[in-house]
Amino acid sequence: MKIQNESGELETQIIVAMITNKAVIDAVCQIWKPPMFGVRWLDMIGGWAVEHYQQHGEVLGSEISVYLEEWVDTSRNTEDYDLVERLLETLSDRQEEKINEEFYIKRAEFLFNRNNLERLFDQPITDDLIDTIGNWNPIQLHDEEEVFAATEDMDFDFEDDGDETLYKYNGALGEFLNPMLQRDQFISFLAPEKRGKTWWLMDAAHRALRQSCKVAFFSAGDLSKGQLRKRFIVRVAQHPTRSCSLEFPVGLNFDEGEVDVEHDTRVFHSPVSPGIYKQKFRRQFRKLCRGPKDISKYLRYYVYHNTLTMARLNSVLDRRFAREGWAPDVIIIDYADLIVPPAGTKDVRDGTNQVWKSLRKLAMDRNCLVLTATQANAQAYGANRLGMHNFSEDKRKLAHVTGMIGINQTAEEKRMGLARLNWIVRREGEYDVADCVYTAGCLGIGNPAMKSAFYKMPDPVDDE
Repeated sequence: MKIQNESGELETQIIVAMITNKAVIDAVCQIWKPPMFGVRWLDMIGGWAVEHYQQHGEVLGSEISVYLEEWVDTSRNTEDYDLVERLLETLSDRQEEKINEEFYIKRAEFLFNRNNLERLFDQPITDDLIDTIGNWNPIQLHDEEEVFAATEDMDFDFEDDGDETLYKYNGALGEFLNPMLQRDQFISFLAPEKRGKTWWLMDAAHRALRQSCKVAFFSAGDLSKGQLRKRFIVRVAQHPTRSCSLEFPVGLNFDEGEVDVEHDTRVFHSPVSPGIYKQKFRRQFRKLCRGPKDISKYLRYYVYHNTLTMARLNSVLDRRFAREGWAPDVIIIDYADLIVPPAGTKDVRDGTNQVWKSLRKLAMDRNCLVLTATQANAQAYGANRLGMHNFSEDKRKLAHVTGMIGINQTAEEKRMGLARLNWIVRREGEYDVADCVYTAGCLGIGNPAMKSAFYKMPDPVDDE
């Protein structure tokens, strides 16, 4: 393969991760055998990163300047020197950045395997062709066959098994949701129309952001960019878009099968203003960025009006990673039923199944949490509590998710700002469809979950 002086965007992101992240360089060291990048100066720096890690057990980091000085003394290649200098500028912004390590490792696998194939065939290899070529031994940076090889020597605690909860809720809702808010999970809300599915998804985006997660939010429905922006501003500012009085929940009371929400009335004499928004924004996100203009480092909104496909979604994320090294911790899709099935799909149920299979794969391939929502069937409108029979279009949705959450609400509960969440499907941990967590919120400020409590309501008795 011809050695090039210019690196591609993906190559640059991988070499930066090798220099700054211990998990990435540890994985690469296991298979390092240059040329891996096929770009002279990148293979050189990769060699420095591997050598430094093998000798000292630490990432190369700022020590790259030492290697660079030694190399300058012996090299007259000014073109390579300029490229390395440009890379150092990128490093200054990445030293302390938290990244999706497993995803970077998977992208490194992809890159090194593609380069190996190009050397083998002495021609460029398309991305799709990699998946169709047989009779070759691909590089793997993590050994999946050794998962149970050393169970006798493992030091572990099942109560704290190292799984990372990406973001957390407080109180009863936290006890209900937090154990499932981890990487590789695919969770969906299930509810009839107008039960606040989009509000729950936007609230999840806000909470994940406040806890330093990178969030990609895809809107596939009928909300415009302006409407999405307005909802985000309202949620951050905790202030409505008009002058009004709102009922804020301050407590939940249960008595003999009856639930009552205590409210305080809050009067807003003016709509949310830029000043209020910026003040609340800086208070909530001061650890992430200096102001609203910088939030794009952590939050990306994409709006596709009934035109979103899984191919387009993956293409958008791949471009962001290649250009900026930006990989989301949480992907939110509002909502999955509006994703266009693959071309050539004739049966509606088969198309739905393909989309939901792809969403499960998305969570695993990108090592992230995928959140979405789905429409319930017609019977759900009169149901007191949703169950597995309330799916719409294709029951295989329930097979692909790792968790399905029902949003239950009567007309009276909706008036009180009350909702009951229950696990309809949950792959990990014990659950009972009848167990609900009660949440009270105020959608006037974009928060569906200001208070929460557990209570097992008696099953309703039908009149004879």
